[in-house]
Amino acid sequence: MDASISSSSDDMSRTMKATPAVVDAEALVSAMNGRLDVLPEKVKIEPYTFSRVPAYIRETNKKLYEPMVIAIGPYHHGRKHLQTMENHKWRYLRDLLFRARPTRARLEEDCLKLMIGMEERARRCYRESIDLAKDEFVQMMVLDACFIIEFCWKLHDGHGTLSDMDWWALEYTPMDLLLLENQIPFFIINELFQFVFSDAQPPSLESLLYESMKTIFAEMQGPISQAPTEIHHLLHLCYHSFVPTEVGRSSESHRGALESNRLAAYILPCATELHEVGVSFRKKRLPRHMLDITFQNGVMEIPSIQMEDFTKPLFTNLVAFEQSICDGPRNMTSFSLLIDKLINTKKDVAMLQKCDVIHNLLGSEEEVAVFFNQLCEYTTYGEDHYFSELFREVNSYRDYKWHSYRARLVHDHLNNPWTILSVAAALILLILTFLQTFFGMYSYFHPR
Repeated sequence: MDASISSSSDDMSRTMKATPAVVDAEALVSAMNGRLDVLPEKVKIEPYTFSRVPAYIRETNKKLYEPMVIAIGPYHHGRKHLQTMENHKWRYLRDLLFRARPTRARLEEDCLKLMIGMEERARRCYRESIDLAKDEFVQMMVLDACFIIEFCWKLHDGHGTLSDMDWWALEYTPMDLLLLENQIPFFIINELFQFVFSDAQPPSLESLLYESMKTIFAEMQGPISQAPTEIHHLLHLCYHSFVPTEVGRSSESHRGALESNRLAAYILPCATELHEVGVSFRKKRLPRHMLDITFQNGVMEIPSIQMEDFTKPLFTNLVAFEQSICDGPRNMTSFSLLIDKLINTKKDVAMLQKCDVIHNLLGSEEEVAVFFNQLCEYTTYGEDHYFSELFREVNSYRDYKWHSYRARLVHDHLNNPWTILSVAAALILLILTFLQTFFGMYSYFHPR
């Protein structure tokens, strides 16, 4: 009986395996059409879309990409730990409207109507679909834009006008305003600014934002490169205060470079290794901008880099901003690549500190080294990146053997005053011995 059942089961199993599965084509087509039908209607794409940082990059250090105290725009809207600052947004809206006009009822209504007219364009700026109702989206944009304007105005007037904020909020809000994922379209800020102050003569929005942010970020020097015709967001505006957008020096000279020399544009020894072959480092005086790094006669001059709490998210998001644009420059990425190559370990950080190139307020040389080593992970940069020519010049200098011999002589035998005096005395003694021998032989062969 059991054998009979077993044989029957085996036959059924073989039959099932032999029968191919039937695909219900109509059901599959219907399901696919259903997915296509729920996609938003294809509309005109804005020249720029607001991106999120990819998850595999974000996981390396979330706190450098995500806001600490305030959400601006839809990507972090509604997060619980950011709700405290929502009350500040309402107060800052009130302060801005009072600053513009004594009566605010009609002005508030007109601002909302203006924003309603820009809502669809604003939604199209974001790469991801924004799951917010129309009213909530419009209110969020008005509150966030007005908060940015009023906060920067208060910064411009002096920190005393920000006394309604606690220290944590005041410390981290400027940092949060320059995160790639914490942005709103600049045209919204500009339109509301122009509308609110249509009867007044305030400073231009760009100059107000530049001057206010300079009170926090000392490296900002005003626009150092010609701003594009359209600013996309606040981080984009500030980008032009830190990073020059011109092409690096290598663009013309590199075109005829040999294949064997191309690797020299990507490879660079660390600071301690370069020091051993005679390269010295010096703080650049009166730099034109943060990327004003030069190499000449074995000396690399670098503008001072102050490592503090603001520096890490600022550098990280400037690089992320560059990487989010398909056809934009990669100059900040090239700068990060250069510093990453110079700094391998905490010994390199210590050397650059001695040269007054790095001012470390983070406390640990190891932390600085780890930060720069991770900054360029998952980034792309062209063959003619901004510092590619400088890379080649340094590598050519290193490959010239005489520089290595001279550096070894200085490091091993002329590294302190007593050694220098000893070598000088030995040279003088050698010269005197030679002269004595010479005149002795001369008097022997040429007697009077």
